[in-house]
Amino acid sequence: MFYAGLEGSVRLGEVLESIRVRVHSMMLADSAGGVLAGDRQKIHHIDRYIMEHLSENISMVSIAQHLYLNPSYFSRHFKKMTGINFTDYVHQFKMKIAIEMLRDKSITVEMLAAKLGYSDRTYFSKVFKKYNGVSPMDYKTSQGKQHARLCFSRAC
Repeated sequence: MFYAGLEGSVRLGEVLESIRVRVHSMMLADSAGGVLAGDRQKIHHIDRYIMEHLSENISMVSIAQHLYLNPSYFSRHFKKMTGINFTDYVHQFKMKIAIEMLRDKSITVEMLAAKLGYSDRTYFSKVFKKYNGVSPMDYKTSQGKQHARLCFSRAC
């Protein structure tokens, strides 16, 4: 629609007015707080980077360098796109994976912490509890009890 309007413009003033209206509408959409298609693509790219570097300590500086952005700019832009800061985003991302991995009874909390880039088991447990309300061990124990109850009721 925008391009069709440009093709129909004959004078430079009409072209400039079409561009001004388009830029204004884009700015309004961006300031409305919604995640735009371009932002979703950027977030997808960031998610992929986190997955590829899951066992590392991912900092805002490292991702900003990867994206060829100034860390301060990246921090502001990321918060504007998602509503949360980058560190919280990475922790939430990793804690979702941790929950899935804790279903495997053979994995220890120490192994899980290392696989997710946390060098200290205690710090990993603190972060896990912050986002999930229980420690990793308590979560793992409660999952086992829930499984046992399901098996008992279904005769597994």
